[in-house]
Amino acid sequence: MSDRLNRPGILALVFAAAMMSAPAARAQLDPPSSGALFGFPGSFATPATPVSAGHALADRWLGDEPWDDPAAGGGRSTIQGAMLYLREDRQDLRAENRQFDGGGGSIDFGSAALGVPLPGKLTGWLYTYRPEVRSEDVAFYLGSGTDPLQPSALVTAQTLSKEARSGVGLSRGFGAMRLGLAIELTQRSDEWTRTLQSGAPESGTRHTQWDGTATGAQLGFRWTRGDSAARSLTIGGGLRMIPELQVSGNNDTELLTGSSDSSVTTTRQSGWEGGLSAAYRITPEVRVLAGAGMRTAMDWSGLGLTSGRWSNGALAFDYHDPETPWTIRAGYALDQQDEAAESHAGTLGLSFGWDFGGGTVVELGGIHRSIHRSGEPSAYQDRVLLGFHLTL
Repeated sequence: MSDRLNRPGILALVFAAAMMSAPAARAQLDPPSSGALFGFPGSFATPATPVSAGHALADRWLGDEPWDDPAAGGGRSTIQGAMLYLREDRQDLRAENRQFDGGGGSIDFGSAALGVPLPGKLTGWLYTYRPEVRSEDVAFYLGSGTDPLQPSALVTAQTLSKEARSGVGLSRGFGAMRLGLAIELTQRSDEWTRTLQSGAPESGTRHTQWDGTATGAQLGFRWTRGDSAARSLTIGGGLRMIPELQVSGNNDTELLTGSSDSSVTTTRQSGWEGGLSAAYRITPEVRVLAGAGMRTAMDWSGLGLTSGRWSNGALAFDYHDPETPWTIRAGYALDQQDEAAESHAGTLGLSFGWDFGGGTVVELGGIHRSIHRSGEPSAYQDRVLLGFHLTL
């Protein structure tokens, strides 16, 4: 589409009513509080690696990697990293509005980690990844165009939300058991922009941005019985203390009725997140995995919003013939989150890896997530990762 005057929601009357009837604090924060247009404060986890994407995050707490279970480790140094392609497909907005333009996808950082063996059966870790990331750029004309009481209005909206975790961890083996602990720095930045062009007094642009950092921790375990042949079992678990996070930034409005600038500060309550994963090797070629996790609800002070309780369950398998260099993985997961416009989702994962020998593996994987909004068509998220794993 050549310009932004060609795009779809049913949001015009909703926006106008929200701006007139909501409390002052909520009106100032209109972009992130407009749940029909933005996903905040709900969120779904983004896989850190193509391997985890292929498993639909069923391996999230297994301890193969340090992101959510710091008990990962072994006898050799490892380096790994991944780049991320993300795309949002807002079918709920497309179905309700005219000339919808959902924009294209974007490329972002995925993850990086370094693991180094240390004396005394220890492994040290440095890692960073994005557990949450969302980028949207939509534009549309409101409504179906058949209601004479709803005049034509153009809405454009942009979302850029990123949360990163960087950690330093240590794990140690105790026979079949391995334990790990990590200290983490959480960094979050959010930016929302909504522009309404209708000729009405409330027409104009509303923009909110904030960022902040906090320090938390996670611990985990990994237990293994058997070797890499058939009938081996691995169970892992992790528990994360999500720190209280204060973010601060600005609200800017430029409307037909006037302009205003103000500062904003809000605090996300601390919480807990954790889960269990298990992997069972049926044959030397086939392994099945299962995982389940939960996260507590966390309030955003002063906004009247809550990141509701989240729960998840996933099943997956991988296939690798020891005589061939390739591995294929597939998985499916279900997510549920309370008090969110996007209340639950189904996730399909698939990945393909190739071992080039000498400890170098390249992986390509992704997830396709179908997101439910009550009374609306499903929206979709795609996350594709290209990564490598180098064992030294």
